[in-house]
Order: sequence, then structure tokens, then C-alpha cells
Amino acid sequence: MNKKGLFNVPMGSYKNPLICDERNLRAVSEKLQNVTIVCGDYKDVADFIDDKTFVYFDPPYFYNGRRLYKNFFTPEYHRIVAQKIFTDVNCDWIVSYDDVPEVLELYSDFPKKHFSLSYSLANKGEGREVMFFKKAQLCPSSEELNEANIKFSVWE
Repeated sequence: MNKKGLFNVPMGSYKNPLICDERNLRAVSEKLQNVTIVCGDYKDVADFIDDKTFVYFDPPYFYNGRRLYKNFFTPEYHRIVAQKIFTDVNCDWIVSYDDVPEVLELYSDFPKKHFSLSYSLANKGEGREVMFFKKAQLCPSSEELNEANIKFSVWE
């Protein structure tokens, strides 16, 4: 939810939008049959993880959080979150962030992938982001991303 209390959804006009990709929905449904998805506060993460858990963390942007979000993090709070992930999350995890020096320093001990992406139709801008991986085996190669038809620019 953004600072105005609205959900960040792209707006625009589409000639032939694919509203329901039945084949993809069925494939995803099959993969998620024995999966529990939890959306919650990072402080509660230890309550629902075990060695079979995978956690994706998506903290607010480091620089633009104050401008974009009602609930943003201070630099100190970003550090606290990182330390909580390092000490309390004993399962596989990925963290995505804006690609800024402070974040790169916080997660400097972990494998990473830098990438660029388009934020939305309304914003038409392109941003640089980075994903950090608990271990190198979770980090996809550029070839794997291409094979999966994931379209974004990646650099090491």
C-alpha cells in the first residue's frame, strides 16, 4: 500500500489483455498444493519457519521509502531487519532491495544479483534493484533466467 493508502497497481489501456492465463494458473496451482503462504511482519518470522521453509523478504526502499510508503524504515531499522534475518532465519531466503551502497554494505557477505526493471505503466521509469541470496545455490544464473523466459537486465 502506498503513502496515499492506495495499492500500487499499473494503470493504462490494453488492447487485448490476458486476464486469466489458465495454463499458467493451473501449473502454479499444482506446484502450490502443499505450500503455505504467509504475509506478515518480519519480527514474527521465527514463529513459522522450519528447515523446509523458504522466505522472500521485500523491505521498503532504502532511499525512497519515506516518499513512497506510509510505513517506511529508517536506516537504523534497515540494519535491524538485516541482523534479524542473519540471526533468526535458519532456512533459505532471498531479499530484494533498491541497489544502493548502504544496502550492498548491509548484505555484503551474501551472493547477489543486480537487475533493472520497469516499475509500472504509470511511472514509466526503470530502476536498479538487487537480490541477495542466503546461499549461492539459490542464485539463478543468467542462462537459467533466460531459459525461464524472465525478462530483465542482469549484471554481476
